[in-house]
Amino acid sequence: MAIKISSALKKKLPPDQVQGLEDFLWSKYKKCHLCSKSFNRTTDLIEADHDDPTAEGGAQSRENLWLAHKKCNAFKKNFPSILVRPFLEFEAFLESKPVNIKYGECLEHFSIKPVSLYGEKQKNKFTVHLPTNEIVTLTPFEEKVRNKKFEYAYVELPKNSIFNDEECQPRVIKIKQVWAIFNDLHINPLYEAPGCRLESSDDGNYKILMFDGQHKTIANWLLDRKTIVVKLYMNMNRTEANQLVNSIQSRIQKLPLSALEQAVKLSDEWKDLFQNYEQESGEKASEAGFIKFVQASQRLRATAALKASFIDRLIKNEDLLILEYVEGISRLEENMKFLIKETTIKTKVFDKLIFSKPLSTSGQDGADLRDREQKNIIRLLNLFVNEAWEPKGGKRSELEELRLGRMKYQASLQYISEVLKKTVRHICAIDSDERALMDKEISEPNWIKISNAIKNLIDHPIWSCDFELSKKVKFLGDAISGNQNIDEAFKGIGLTVGYLVDADPLSATWYN
Repeated sequence: MAIKISSALKKKLPPDQVQGLEDFLWSKYKKCHLCSKSFNRTTDLIEADHDDPTAEGGAQSRENLWLAHKKCNAFKKNFPSILVRPFLEFEAFLESKPVNIKYGECLEHFSIKPVSLYGEKQKNKFTVHLPTNEIVTLTPFEEKVRNKKFEYAYVELPKNSIFNDEECQPRVIKIKQVWAIFNDLHINPLYEAPGCRLESSDDGNYKILMFDGQHKTIANWLLDRKTIVVKLYMNMNRTEANQLVNSIQSRIQKLPLSALEQAVKLSDEWKDLFQNYEQESGEKASEAGFIKFVQASQRLRATAALKASFIDRLIKNEDLLILEYVEGISRLEENMKFLIKETTIKTKVFDKLIFSKPLSTSGQDGADLRDREQKNIIRLLNLFVNEAWEPKGGKRSELEELRLGRMKYQASLQYISEVLKKTVRHICAIDSDERALMDKEISEPNWIKISNAIKNLIDHPIWSCDFELSKKVKFLGDAISGNQNIDEAFKGIGLTVGYLVDADPLSATWYN
């Protein structure tokens, strides 16, 4: 896949720095300079990025240019690289791991190995020996609740003195929450200290267990700070810590499951209903459970709201290249004569790629399935658009314009979306067409196979031949313009999953 460097950017460089620019940048560093992941030049969308933003006085020179993933570059915007790089490197780390990563599993990224501490409890005092060889004596405050005096103190702790409290909430790290706190900590002090409790360890020493504030702490480590101030409870047990966290969360308006975020935005009716349902169901909340929760007469509307929410998440995702071809969204002048209506993209593309039935999978597991589906759809569509529609060499050739013109028919978009989804299922050995983009993490070798299948799709001669070539070809032309008999027409000219994966080569007389 070619490195994409805009003509506008090249024009601003000194003339002697434009020749061989792509090779120069590739030779500098074969990893994204923002997230530090190695590039896959076959499948990755790669752009040139100014390390120091020109809006902030950065030089217009190739020495100030580095290669970055399109997604990373879009996230960076006009932020300095030094601000976003630690976060994007951490995000890349999370993406390399299974879903549902806890704080303790994130410590690998920071090379942190927590250790137990020697401590001595005395009347009204607690002395602890920190890994830095510093000895700290704490005089705790007291707070009486339900006939028990809770003792706590604020203490500054180094990275390797804090364990994750595996038995207490919150359990799963959310990357968006880390970014929000990380960004805020550049301009504000930490408002509320993470909560920890003291527990005896097997070796007779003590462990400091963090039961609340994991996102704040990770954001702190991303700032390369060596210590963090925590609120340390001396005599709080696991049950009491769980009760404290759950009580705090119950007083704060809960966010809906990520899979339902857009649905509850459709009207206050759905928002209120879902909040009531989630409060009753807790971690067992699911899409299918929500549908059963609403009145029988409203279930069709609720199901439609869910489906619309999944599509709405896609149409609002800035990483999607296909949005540059949508009326009212596109900002690129060279795409104006190829624009597609938003309703067409929603009904003929997104609707065919998502799993539209309510999931019975509950809680975070259900949300993770939807997040994976969104991520896979975005990557699949970006591969297709980059190969099939993006101009090569800065301007589309006549053949590229003809192909784009035929592919943007509603019928073509629908068939392309459906055949690509089936191709993913075939390559990844997934049981269901409907869940092909949801049920598995797609490996990099399989993404390469999918990319090759897309190239076969693009190379099919139907996109450039004369529609009067034969009855079959004319039938296809009538089908896409009339939006009928689509499957029969495309299969008749050999554009099938078998052709895409090189199992059924196209015959020399494909058109007869």
